[in-house]
Order: sequence, then C-alpha cells, then structure tokens
Amino acid sequence: MATQKSMELLENVRELVGIFYNYSGNSVECFDTTAGANNETKMDDDLWNYLYCTEIFQPFGQLGGDDDMFWTSPWNATAAAEGCFEQYGVYPRK
Repeated sequence: MATQKSMELLENVRELVGIFYNYSGNSVECFDTTAGANNETKMDDDLWNYLYCTEIFQPFGQLGGDDDMFWTSPWNATAAAEGCFEQYGVYPRK
C-alpha cells in the first residue's frame, strides 16, 4: 500500500510531466506522450539526434531489472546506425 509520502511524490511527478506535455496551461485529462511539447523542443530533439548520428554516436540502452525503474532495452549499434541513415542520410563516424 502506498504511503502518503509516496503519493505526494507521484503527484509532484505528475505536475512536472504536466509542464512538459501541457505547456499551454489548459486543463487536460490525459497527456499525449507521443507528441512533442512544442516546436522548440522538436527542434532541439532534431538537432541533438543529428549531433548524435554525426559526432557522438555511443550506446544508449539499459539492462532493466528488479533494481531500477527501466525496462530492458539493449542497444543495437547496427539498428541505431541504420536509423541515422534513414532519418538524416548519414552514417555515424567509425
């Protein structure tokens, strides 16, 4: 059973997520987590992804498990490089 402190933490996380996904300030019942927050965030995302593909290609995955909050998502270098080529027409430097 959740403690009062755990519930307060969860509510605060919800408020934080609300700032990102609902920057308009309008009341919403659900967040569309597949949508970017705003045009500036989309531009930042595109620029960082391009930089990742051209300059800082490195593993981003997690093992997951019982001791963290992440699901298992191993990194696949070949798939990541192909994604860079599909999106930007470039392969990472070797």
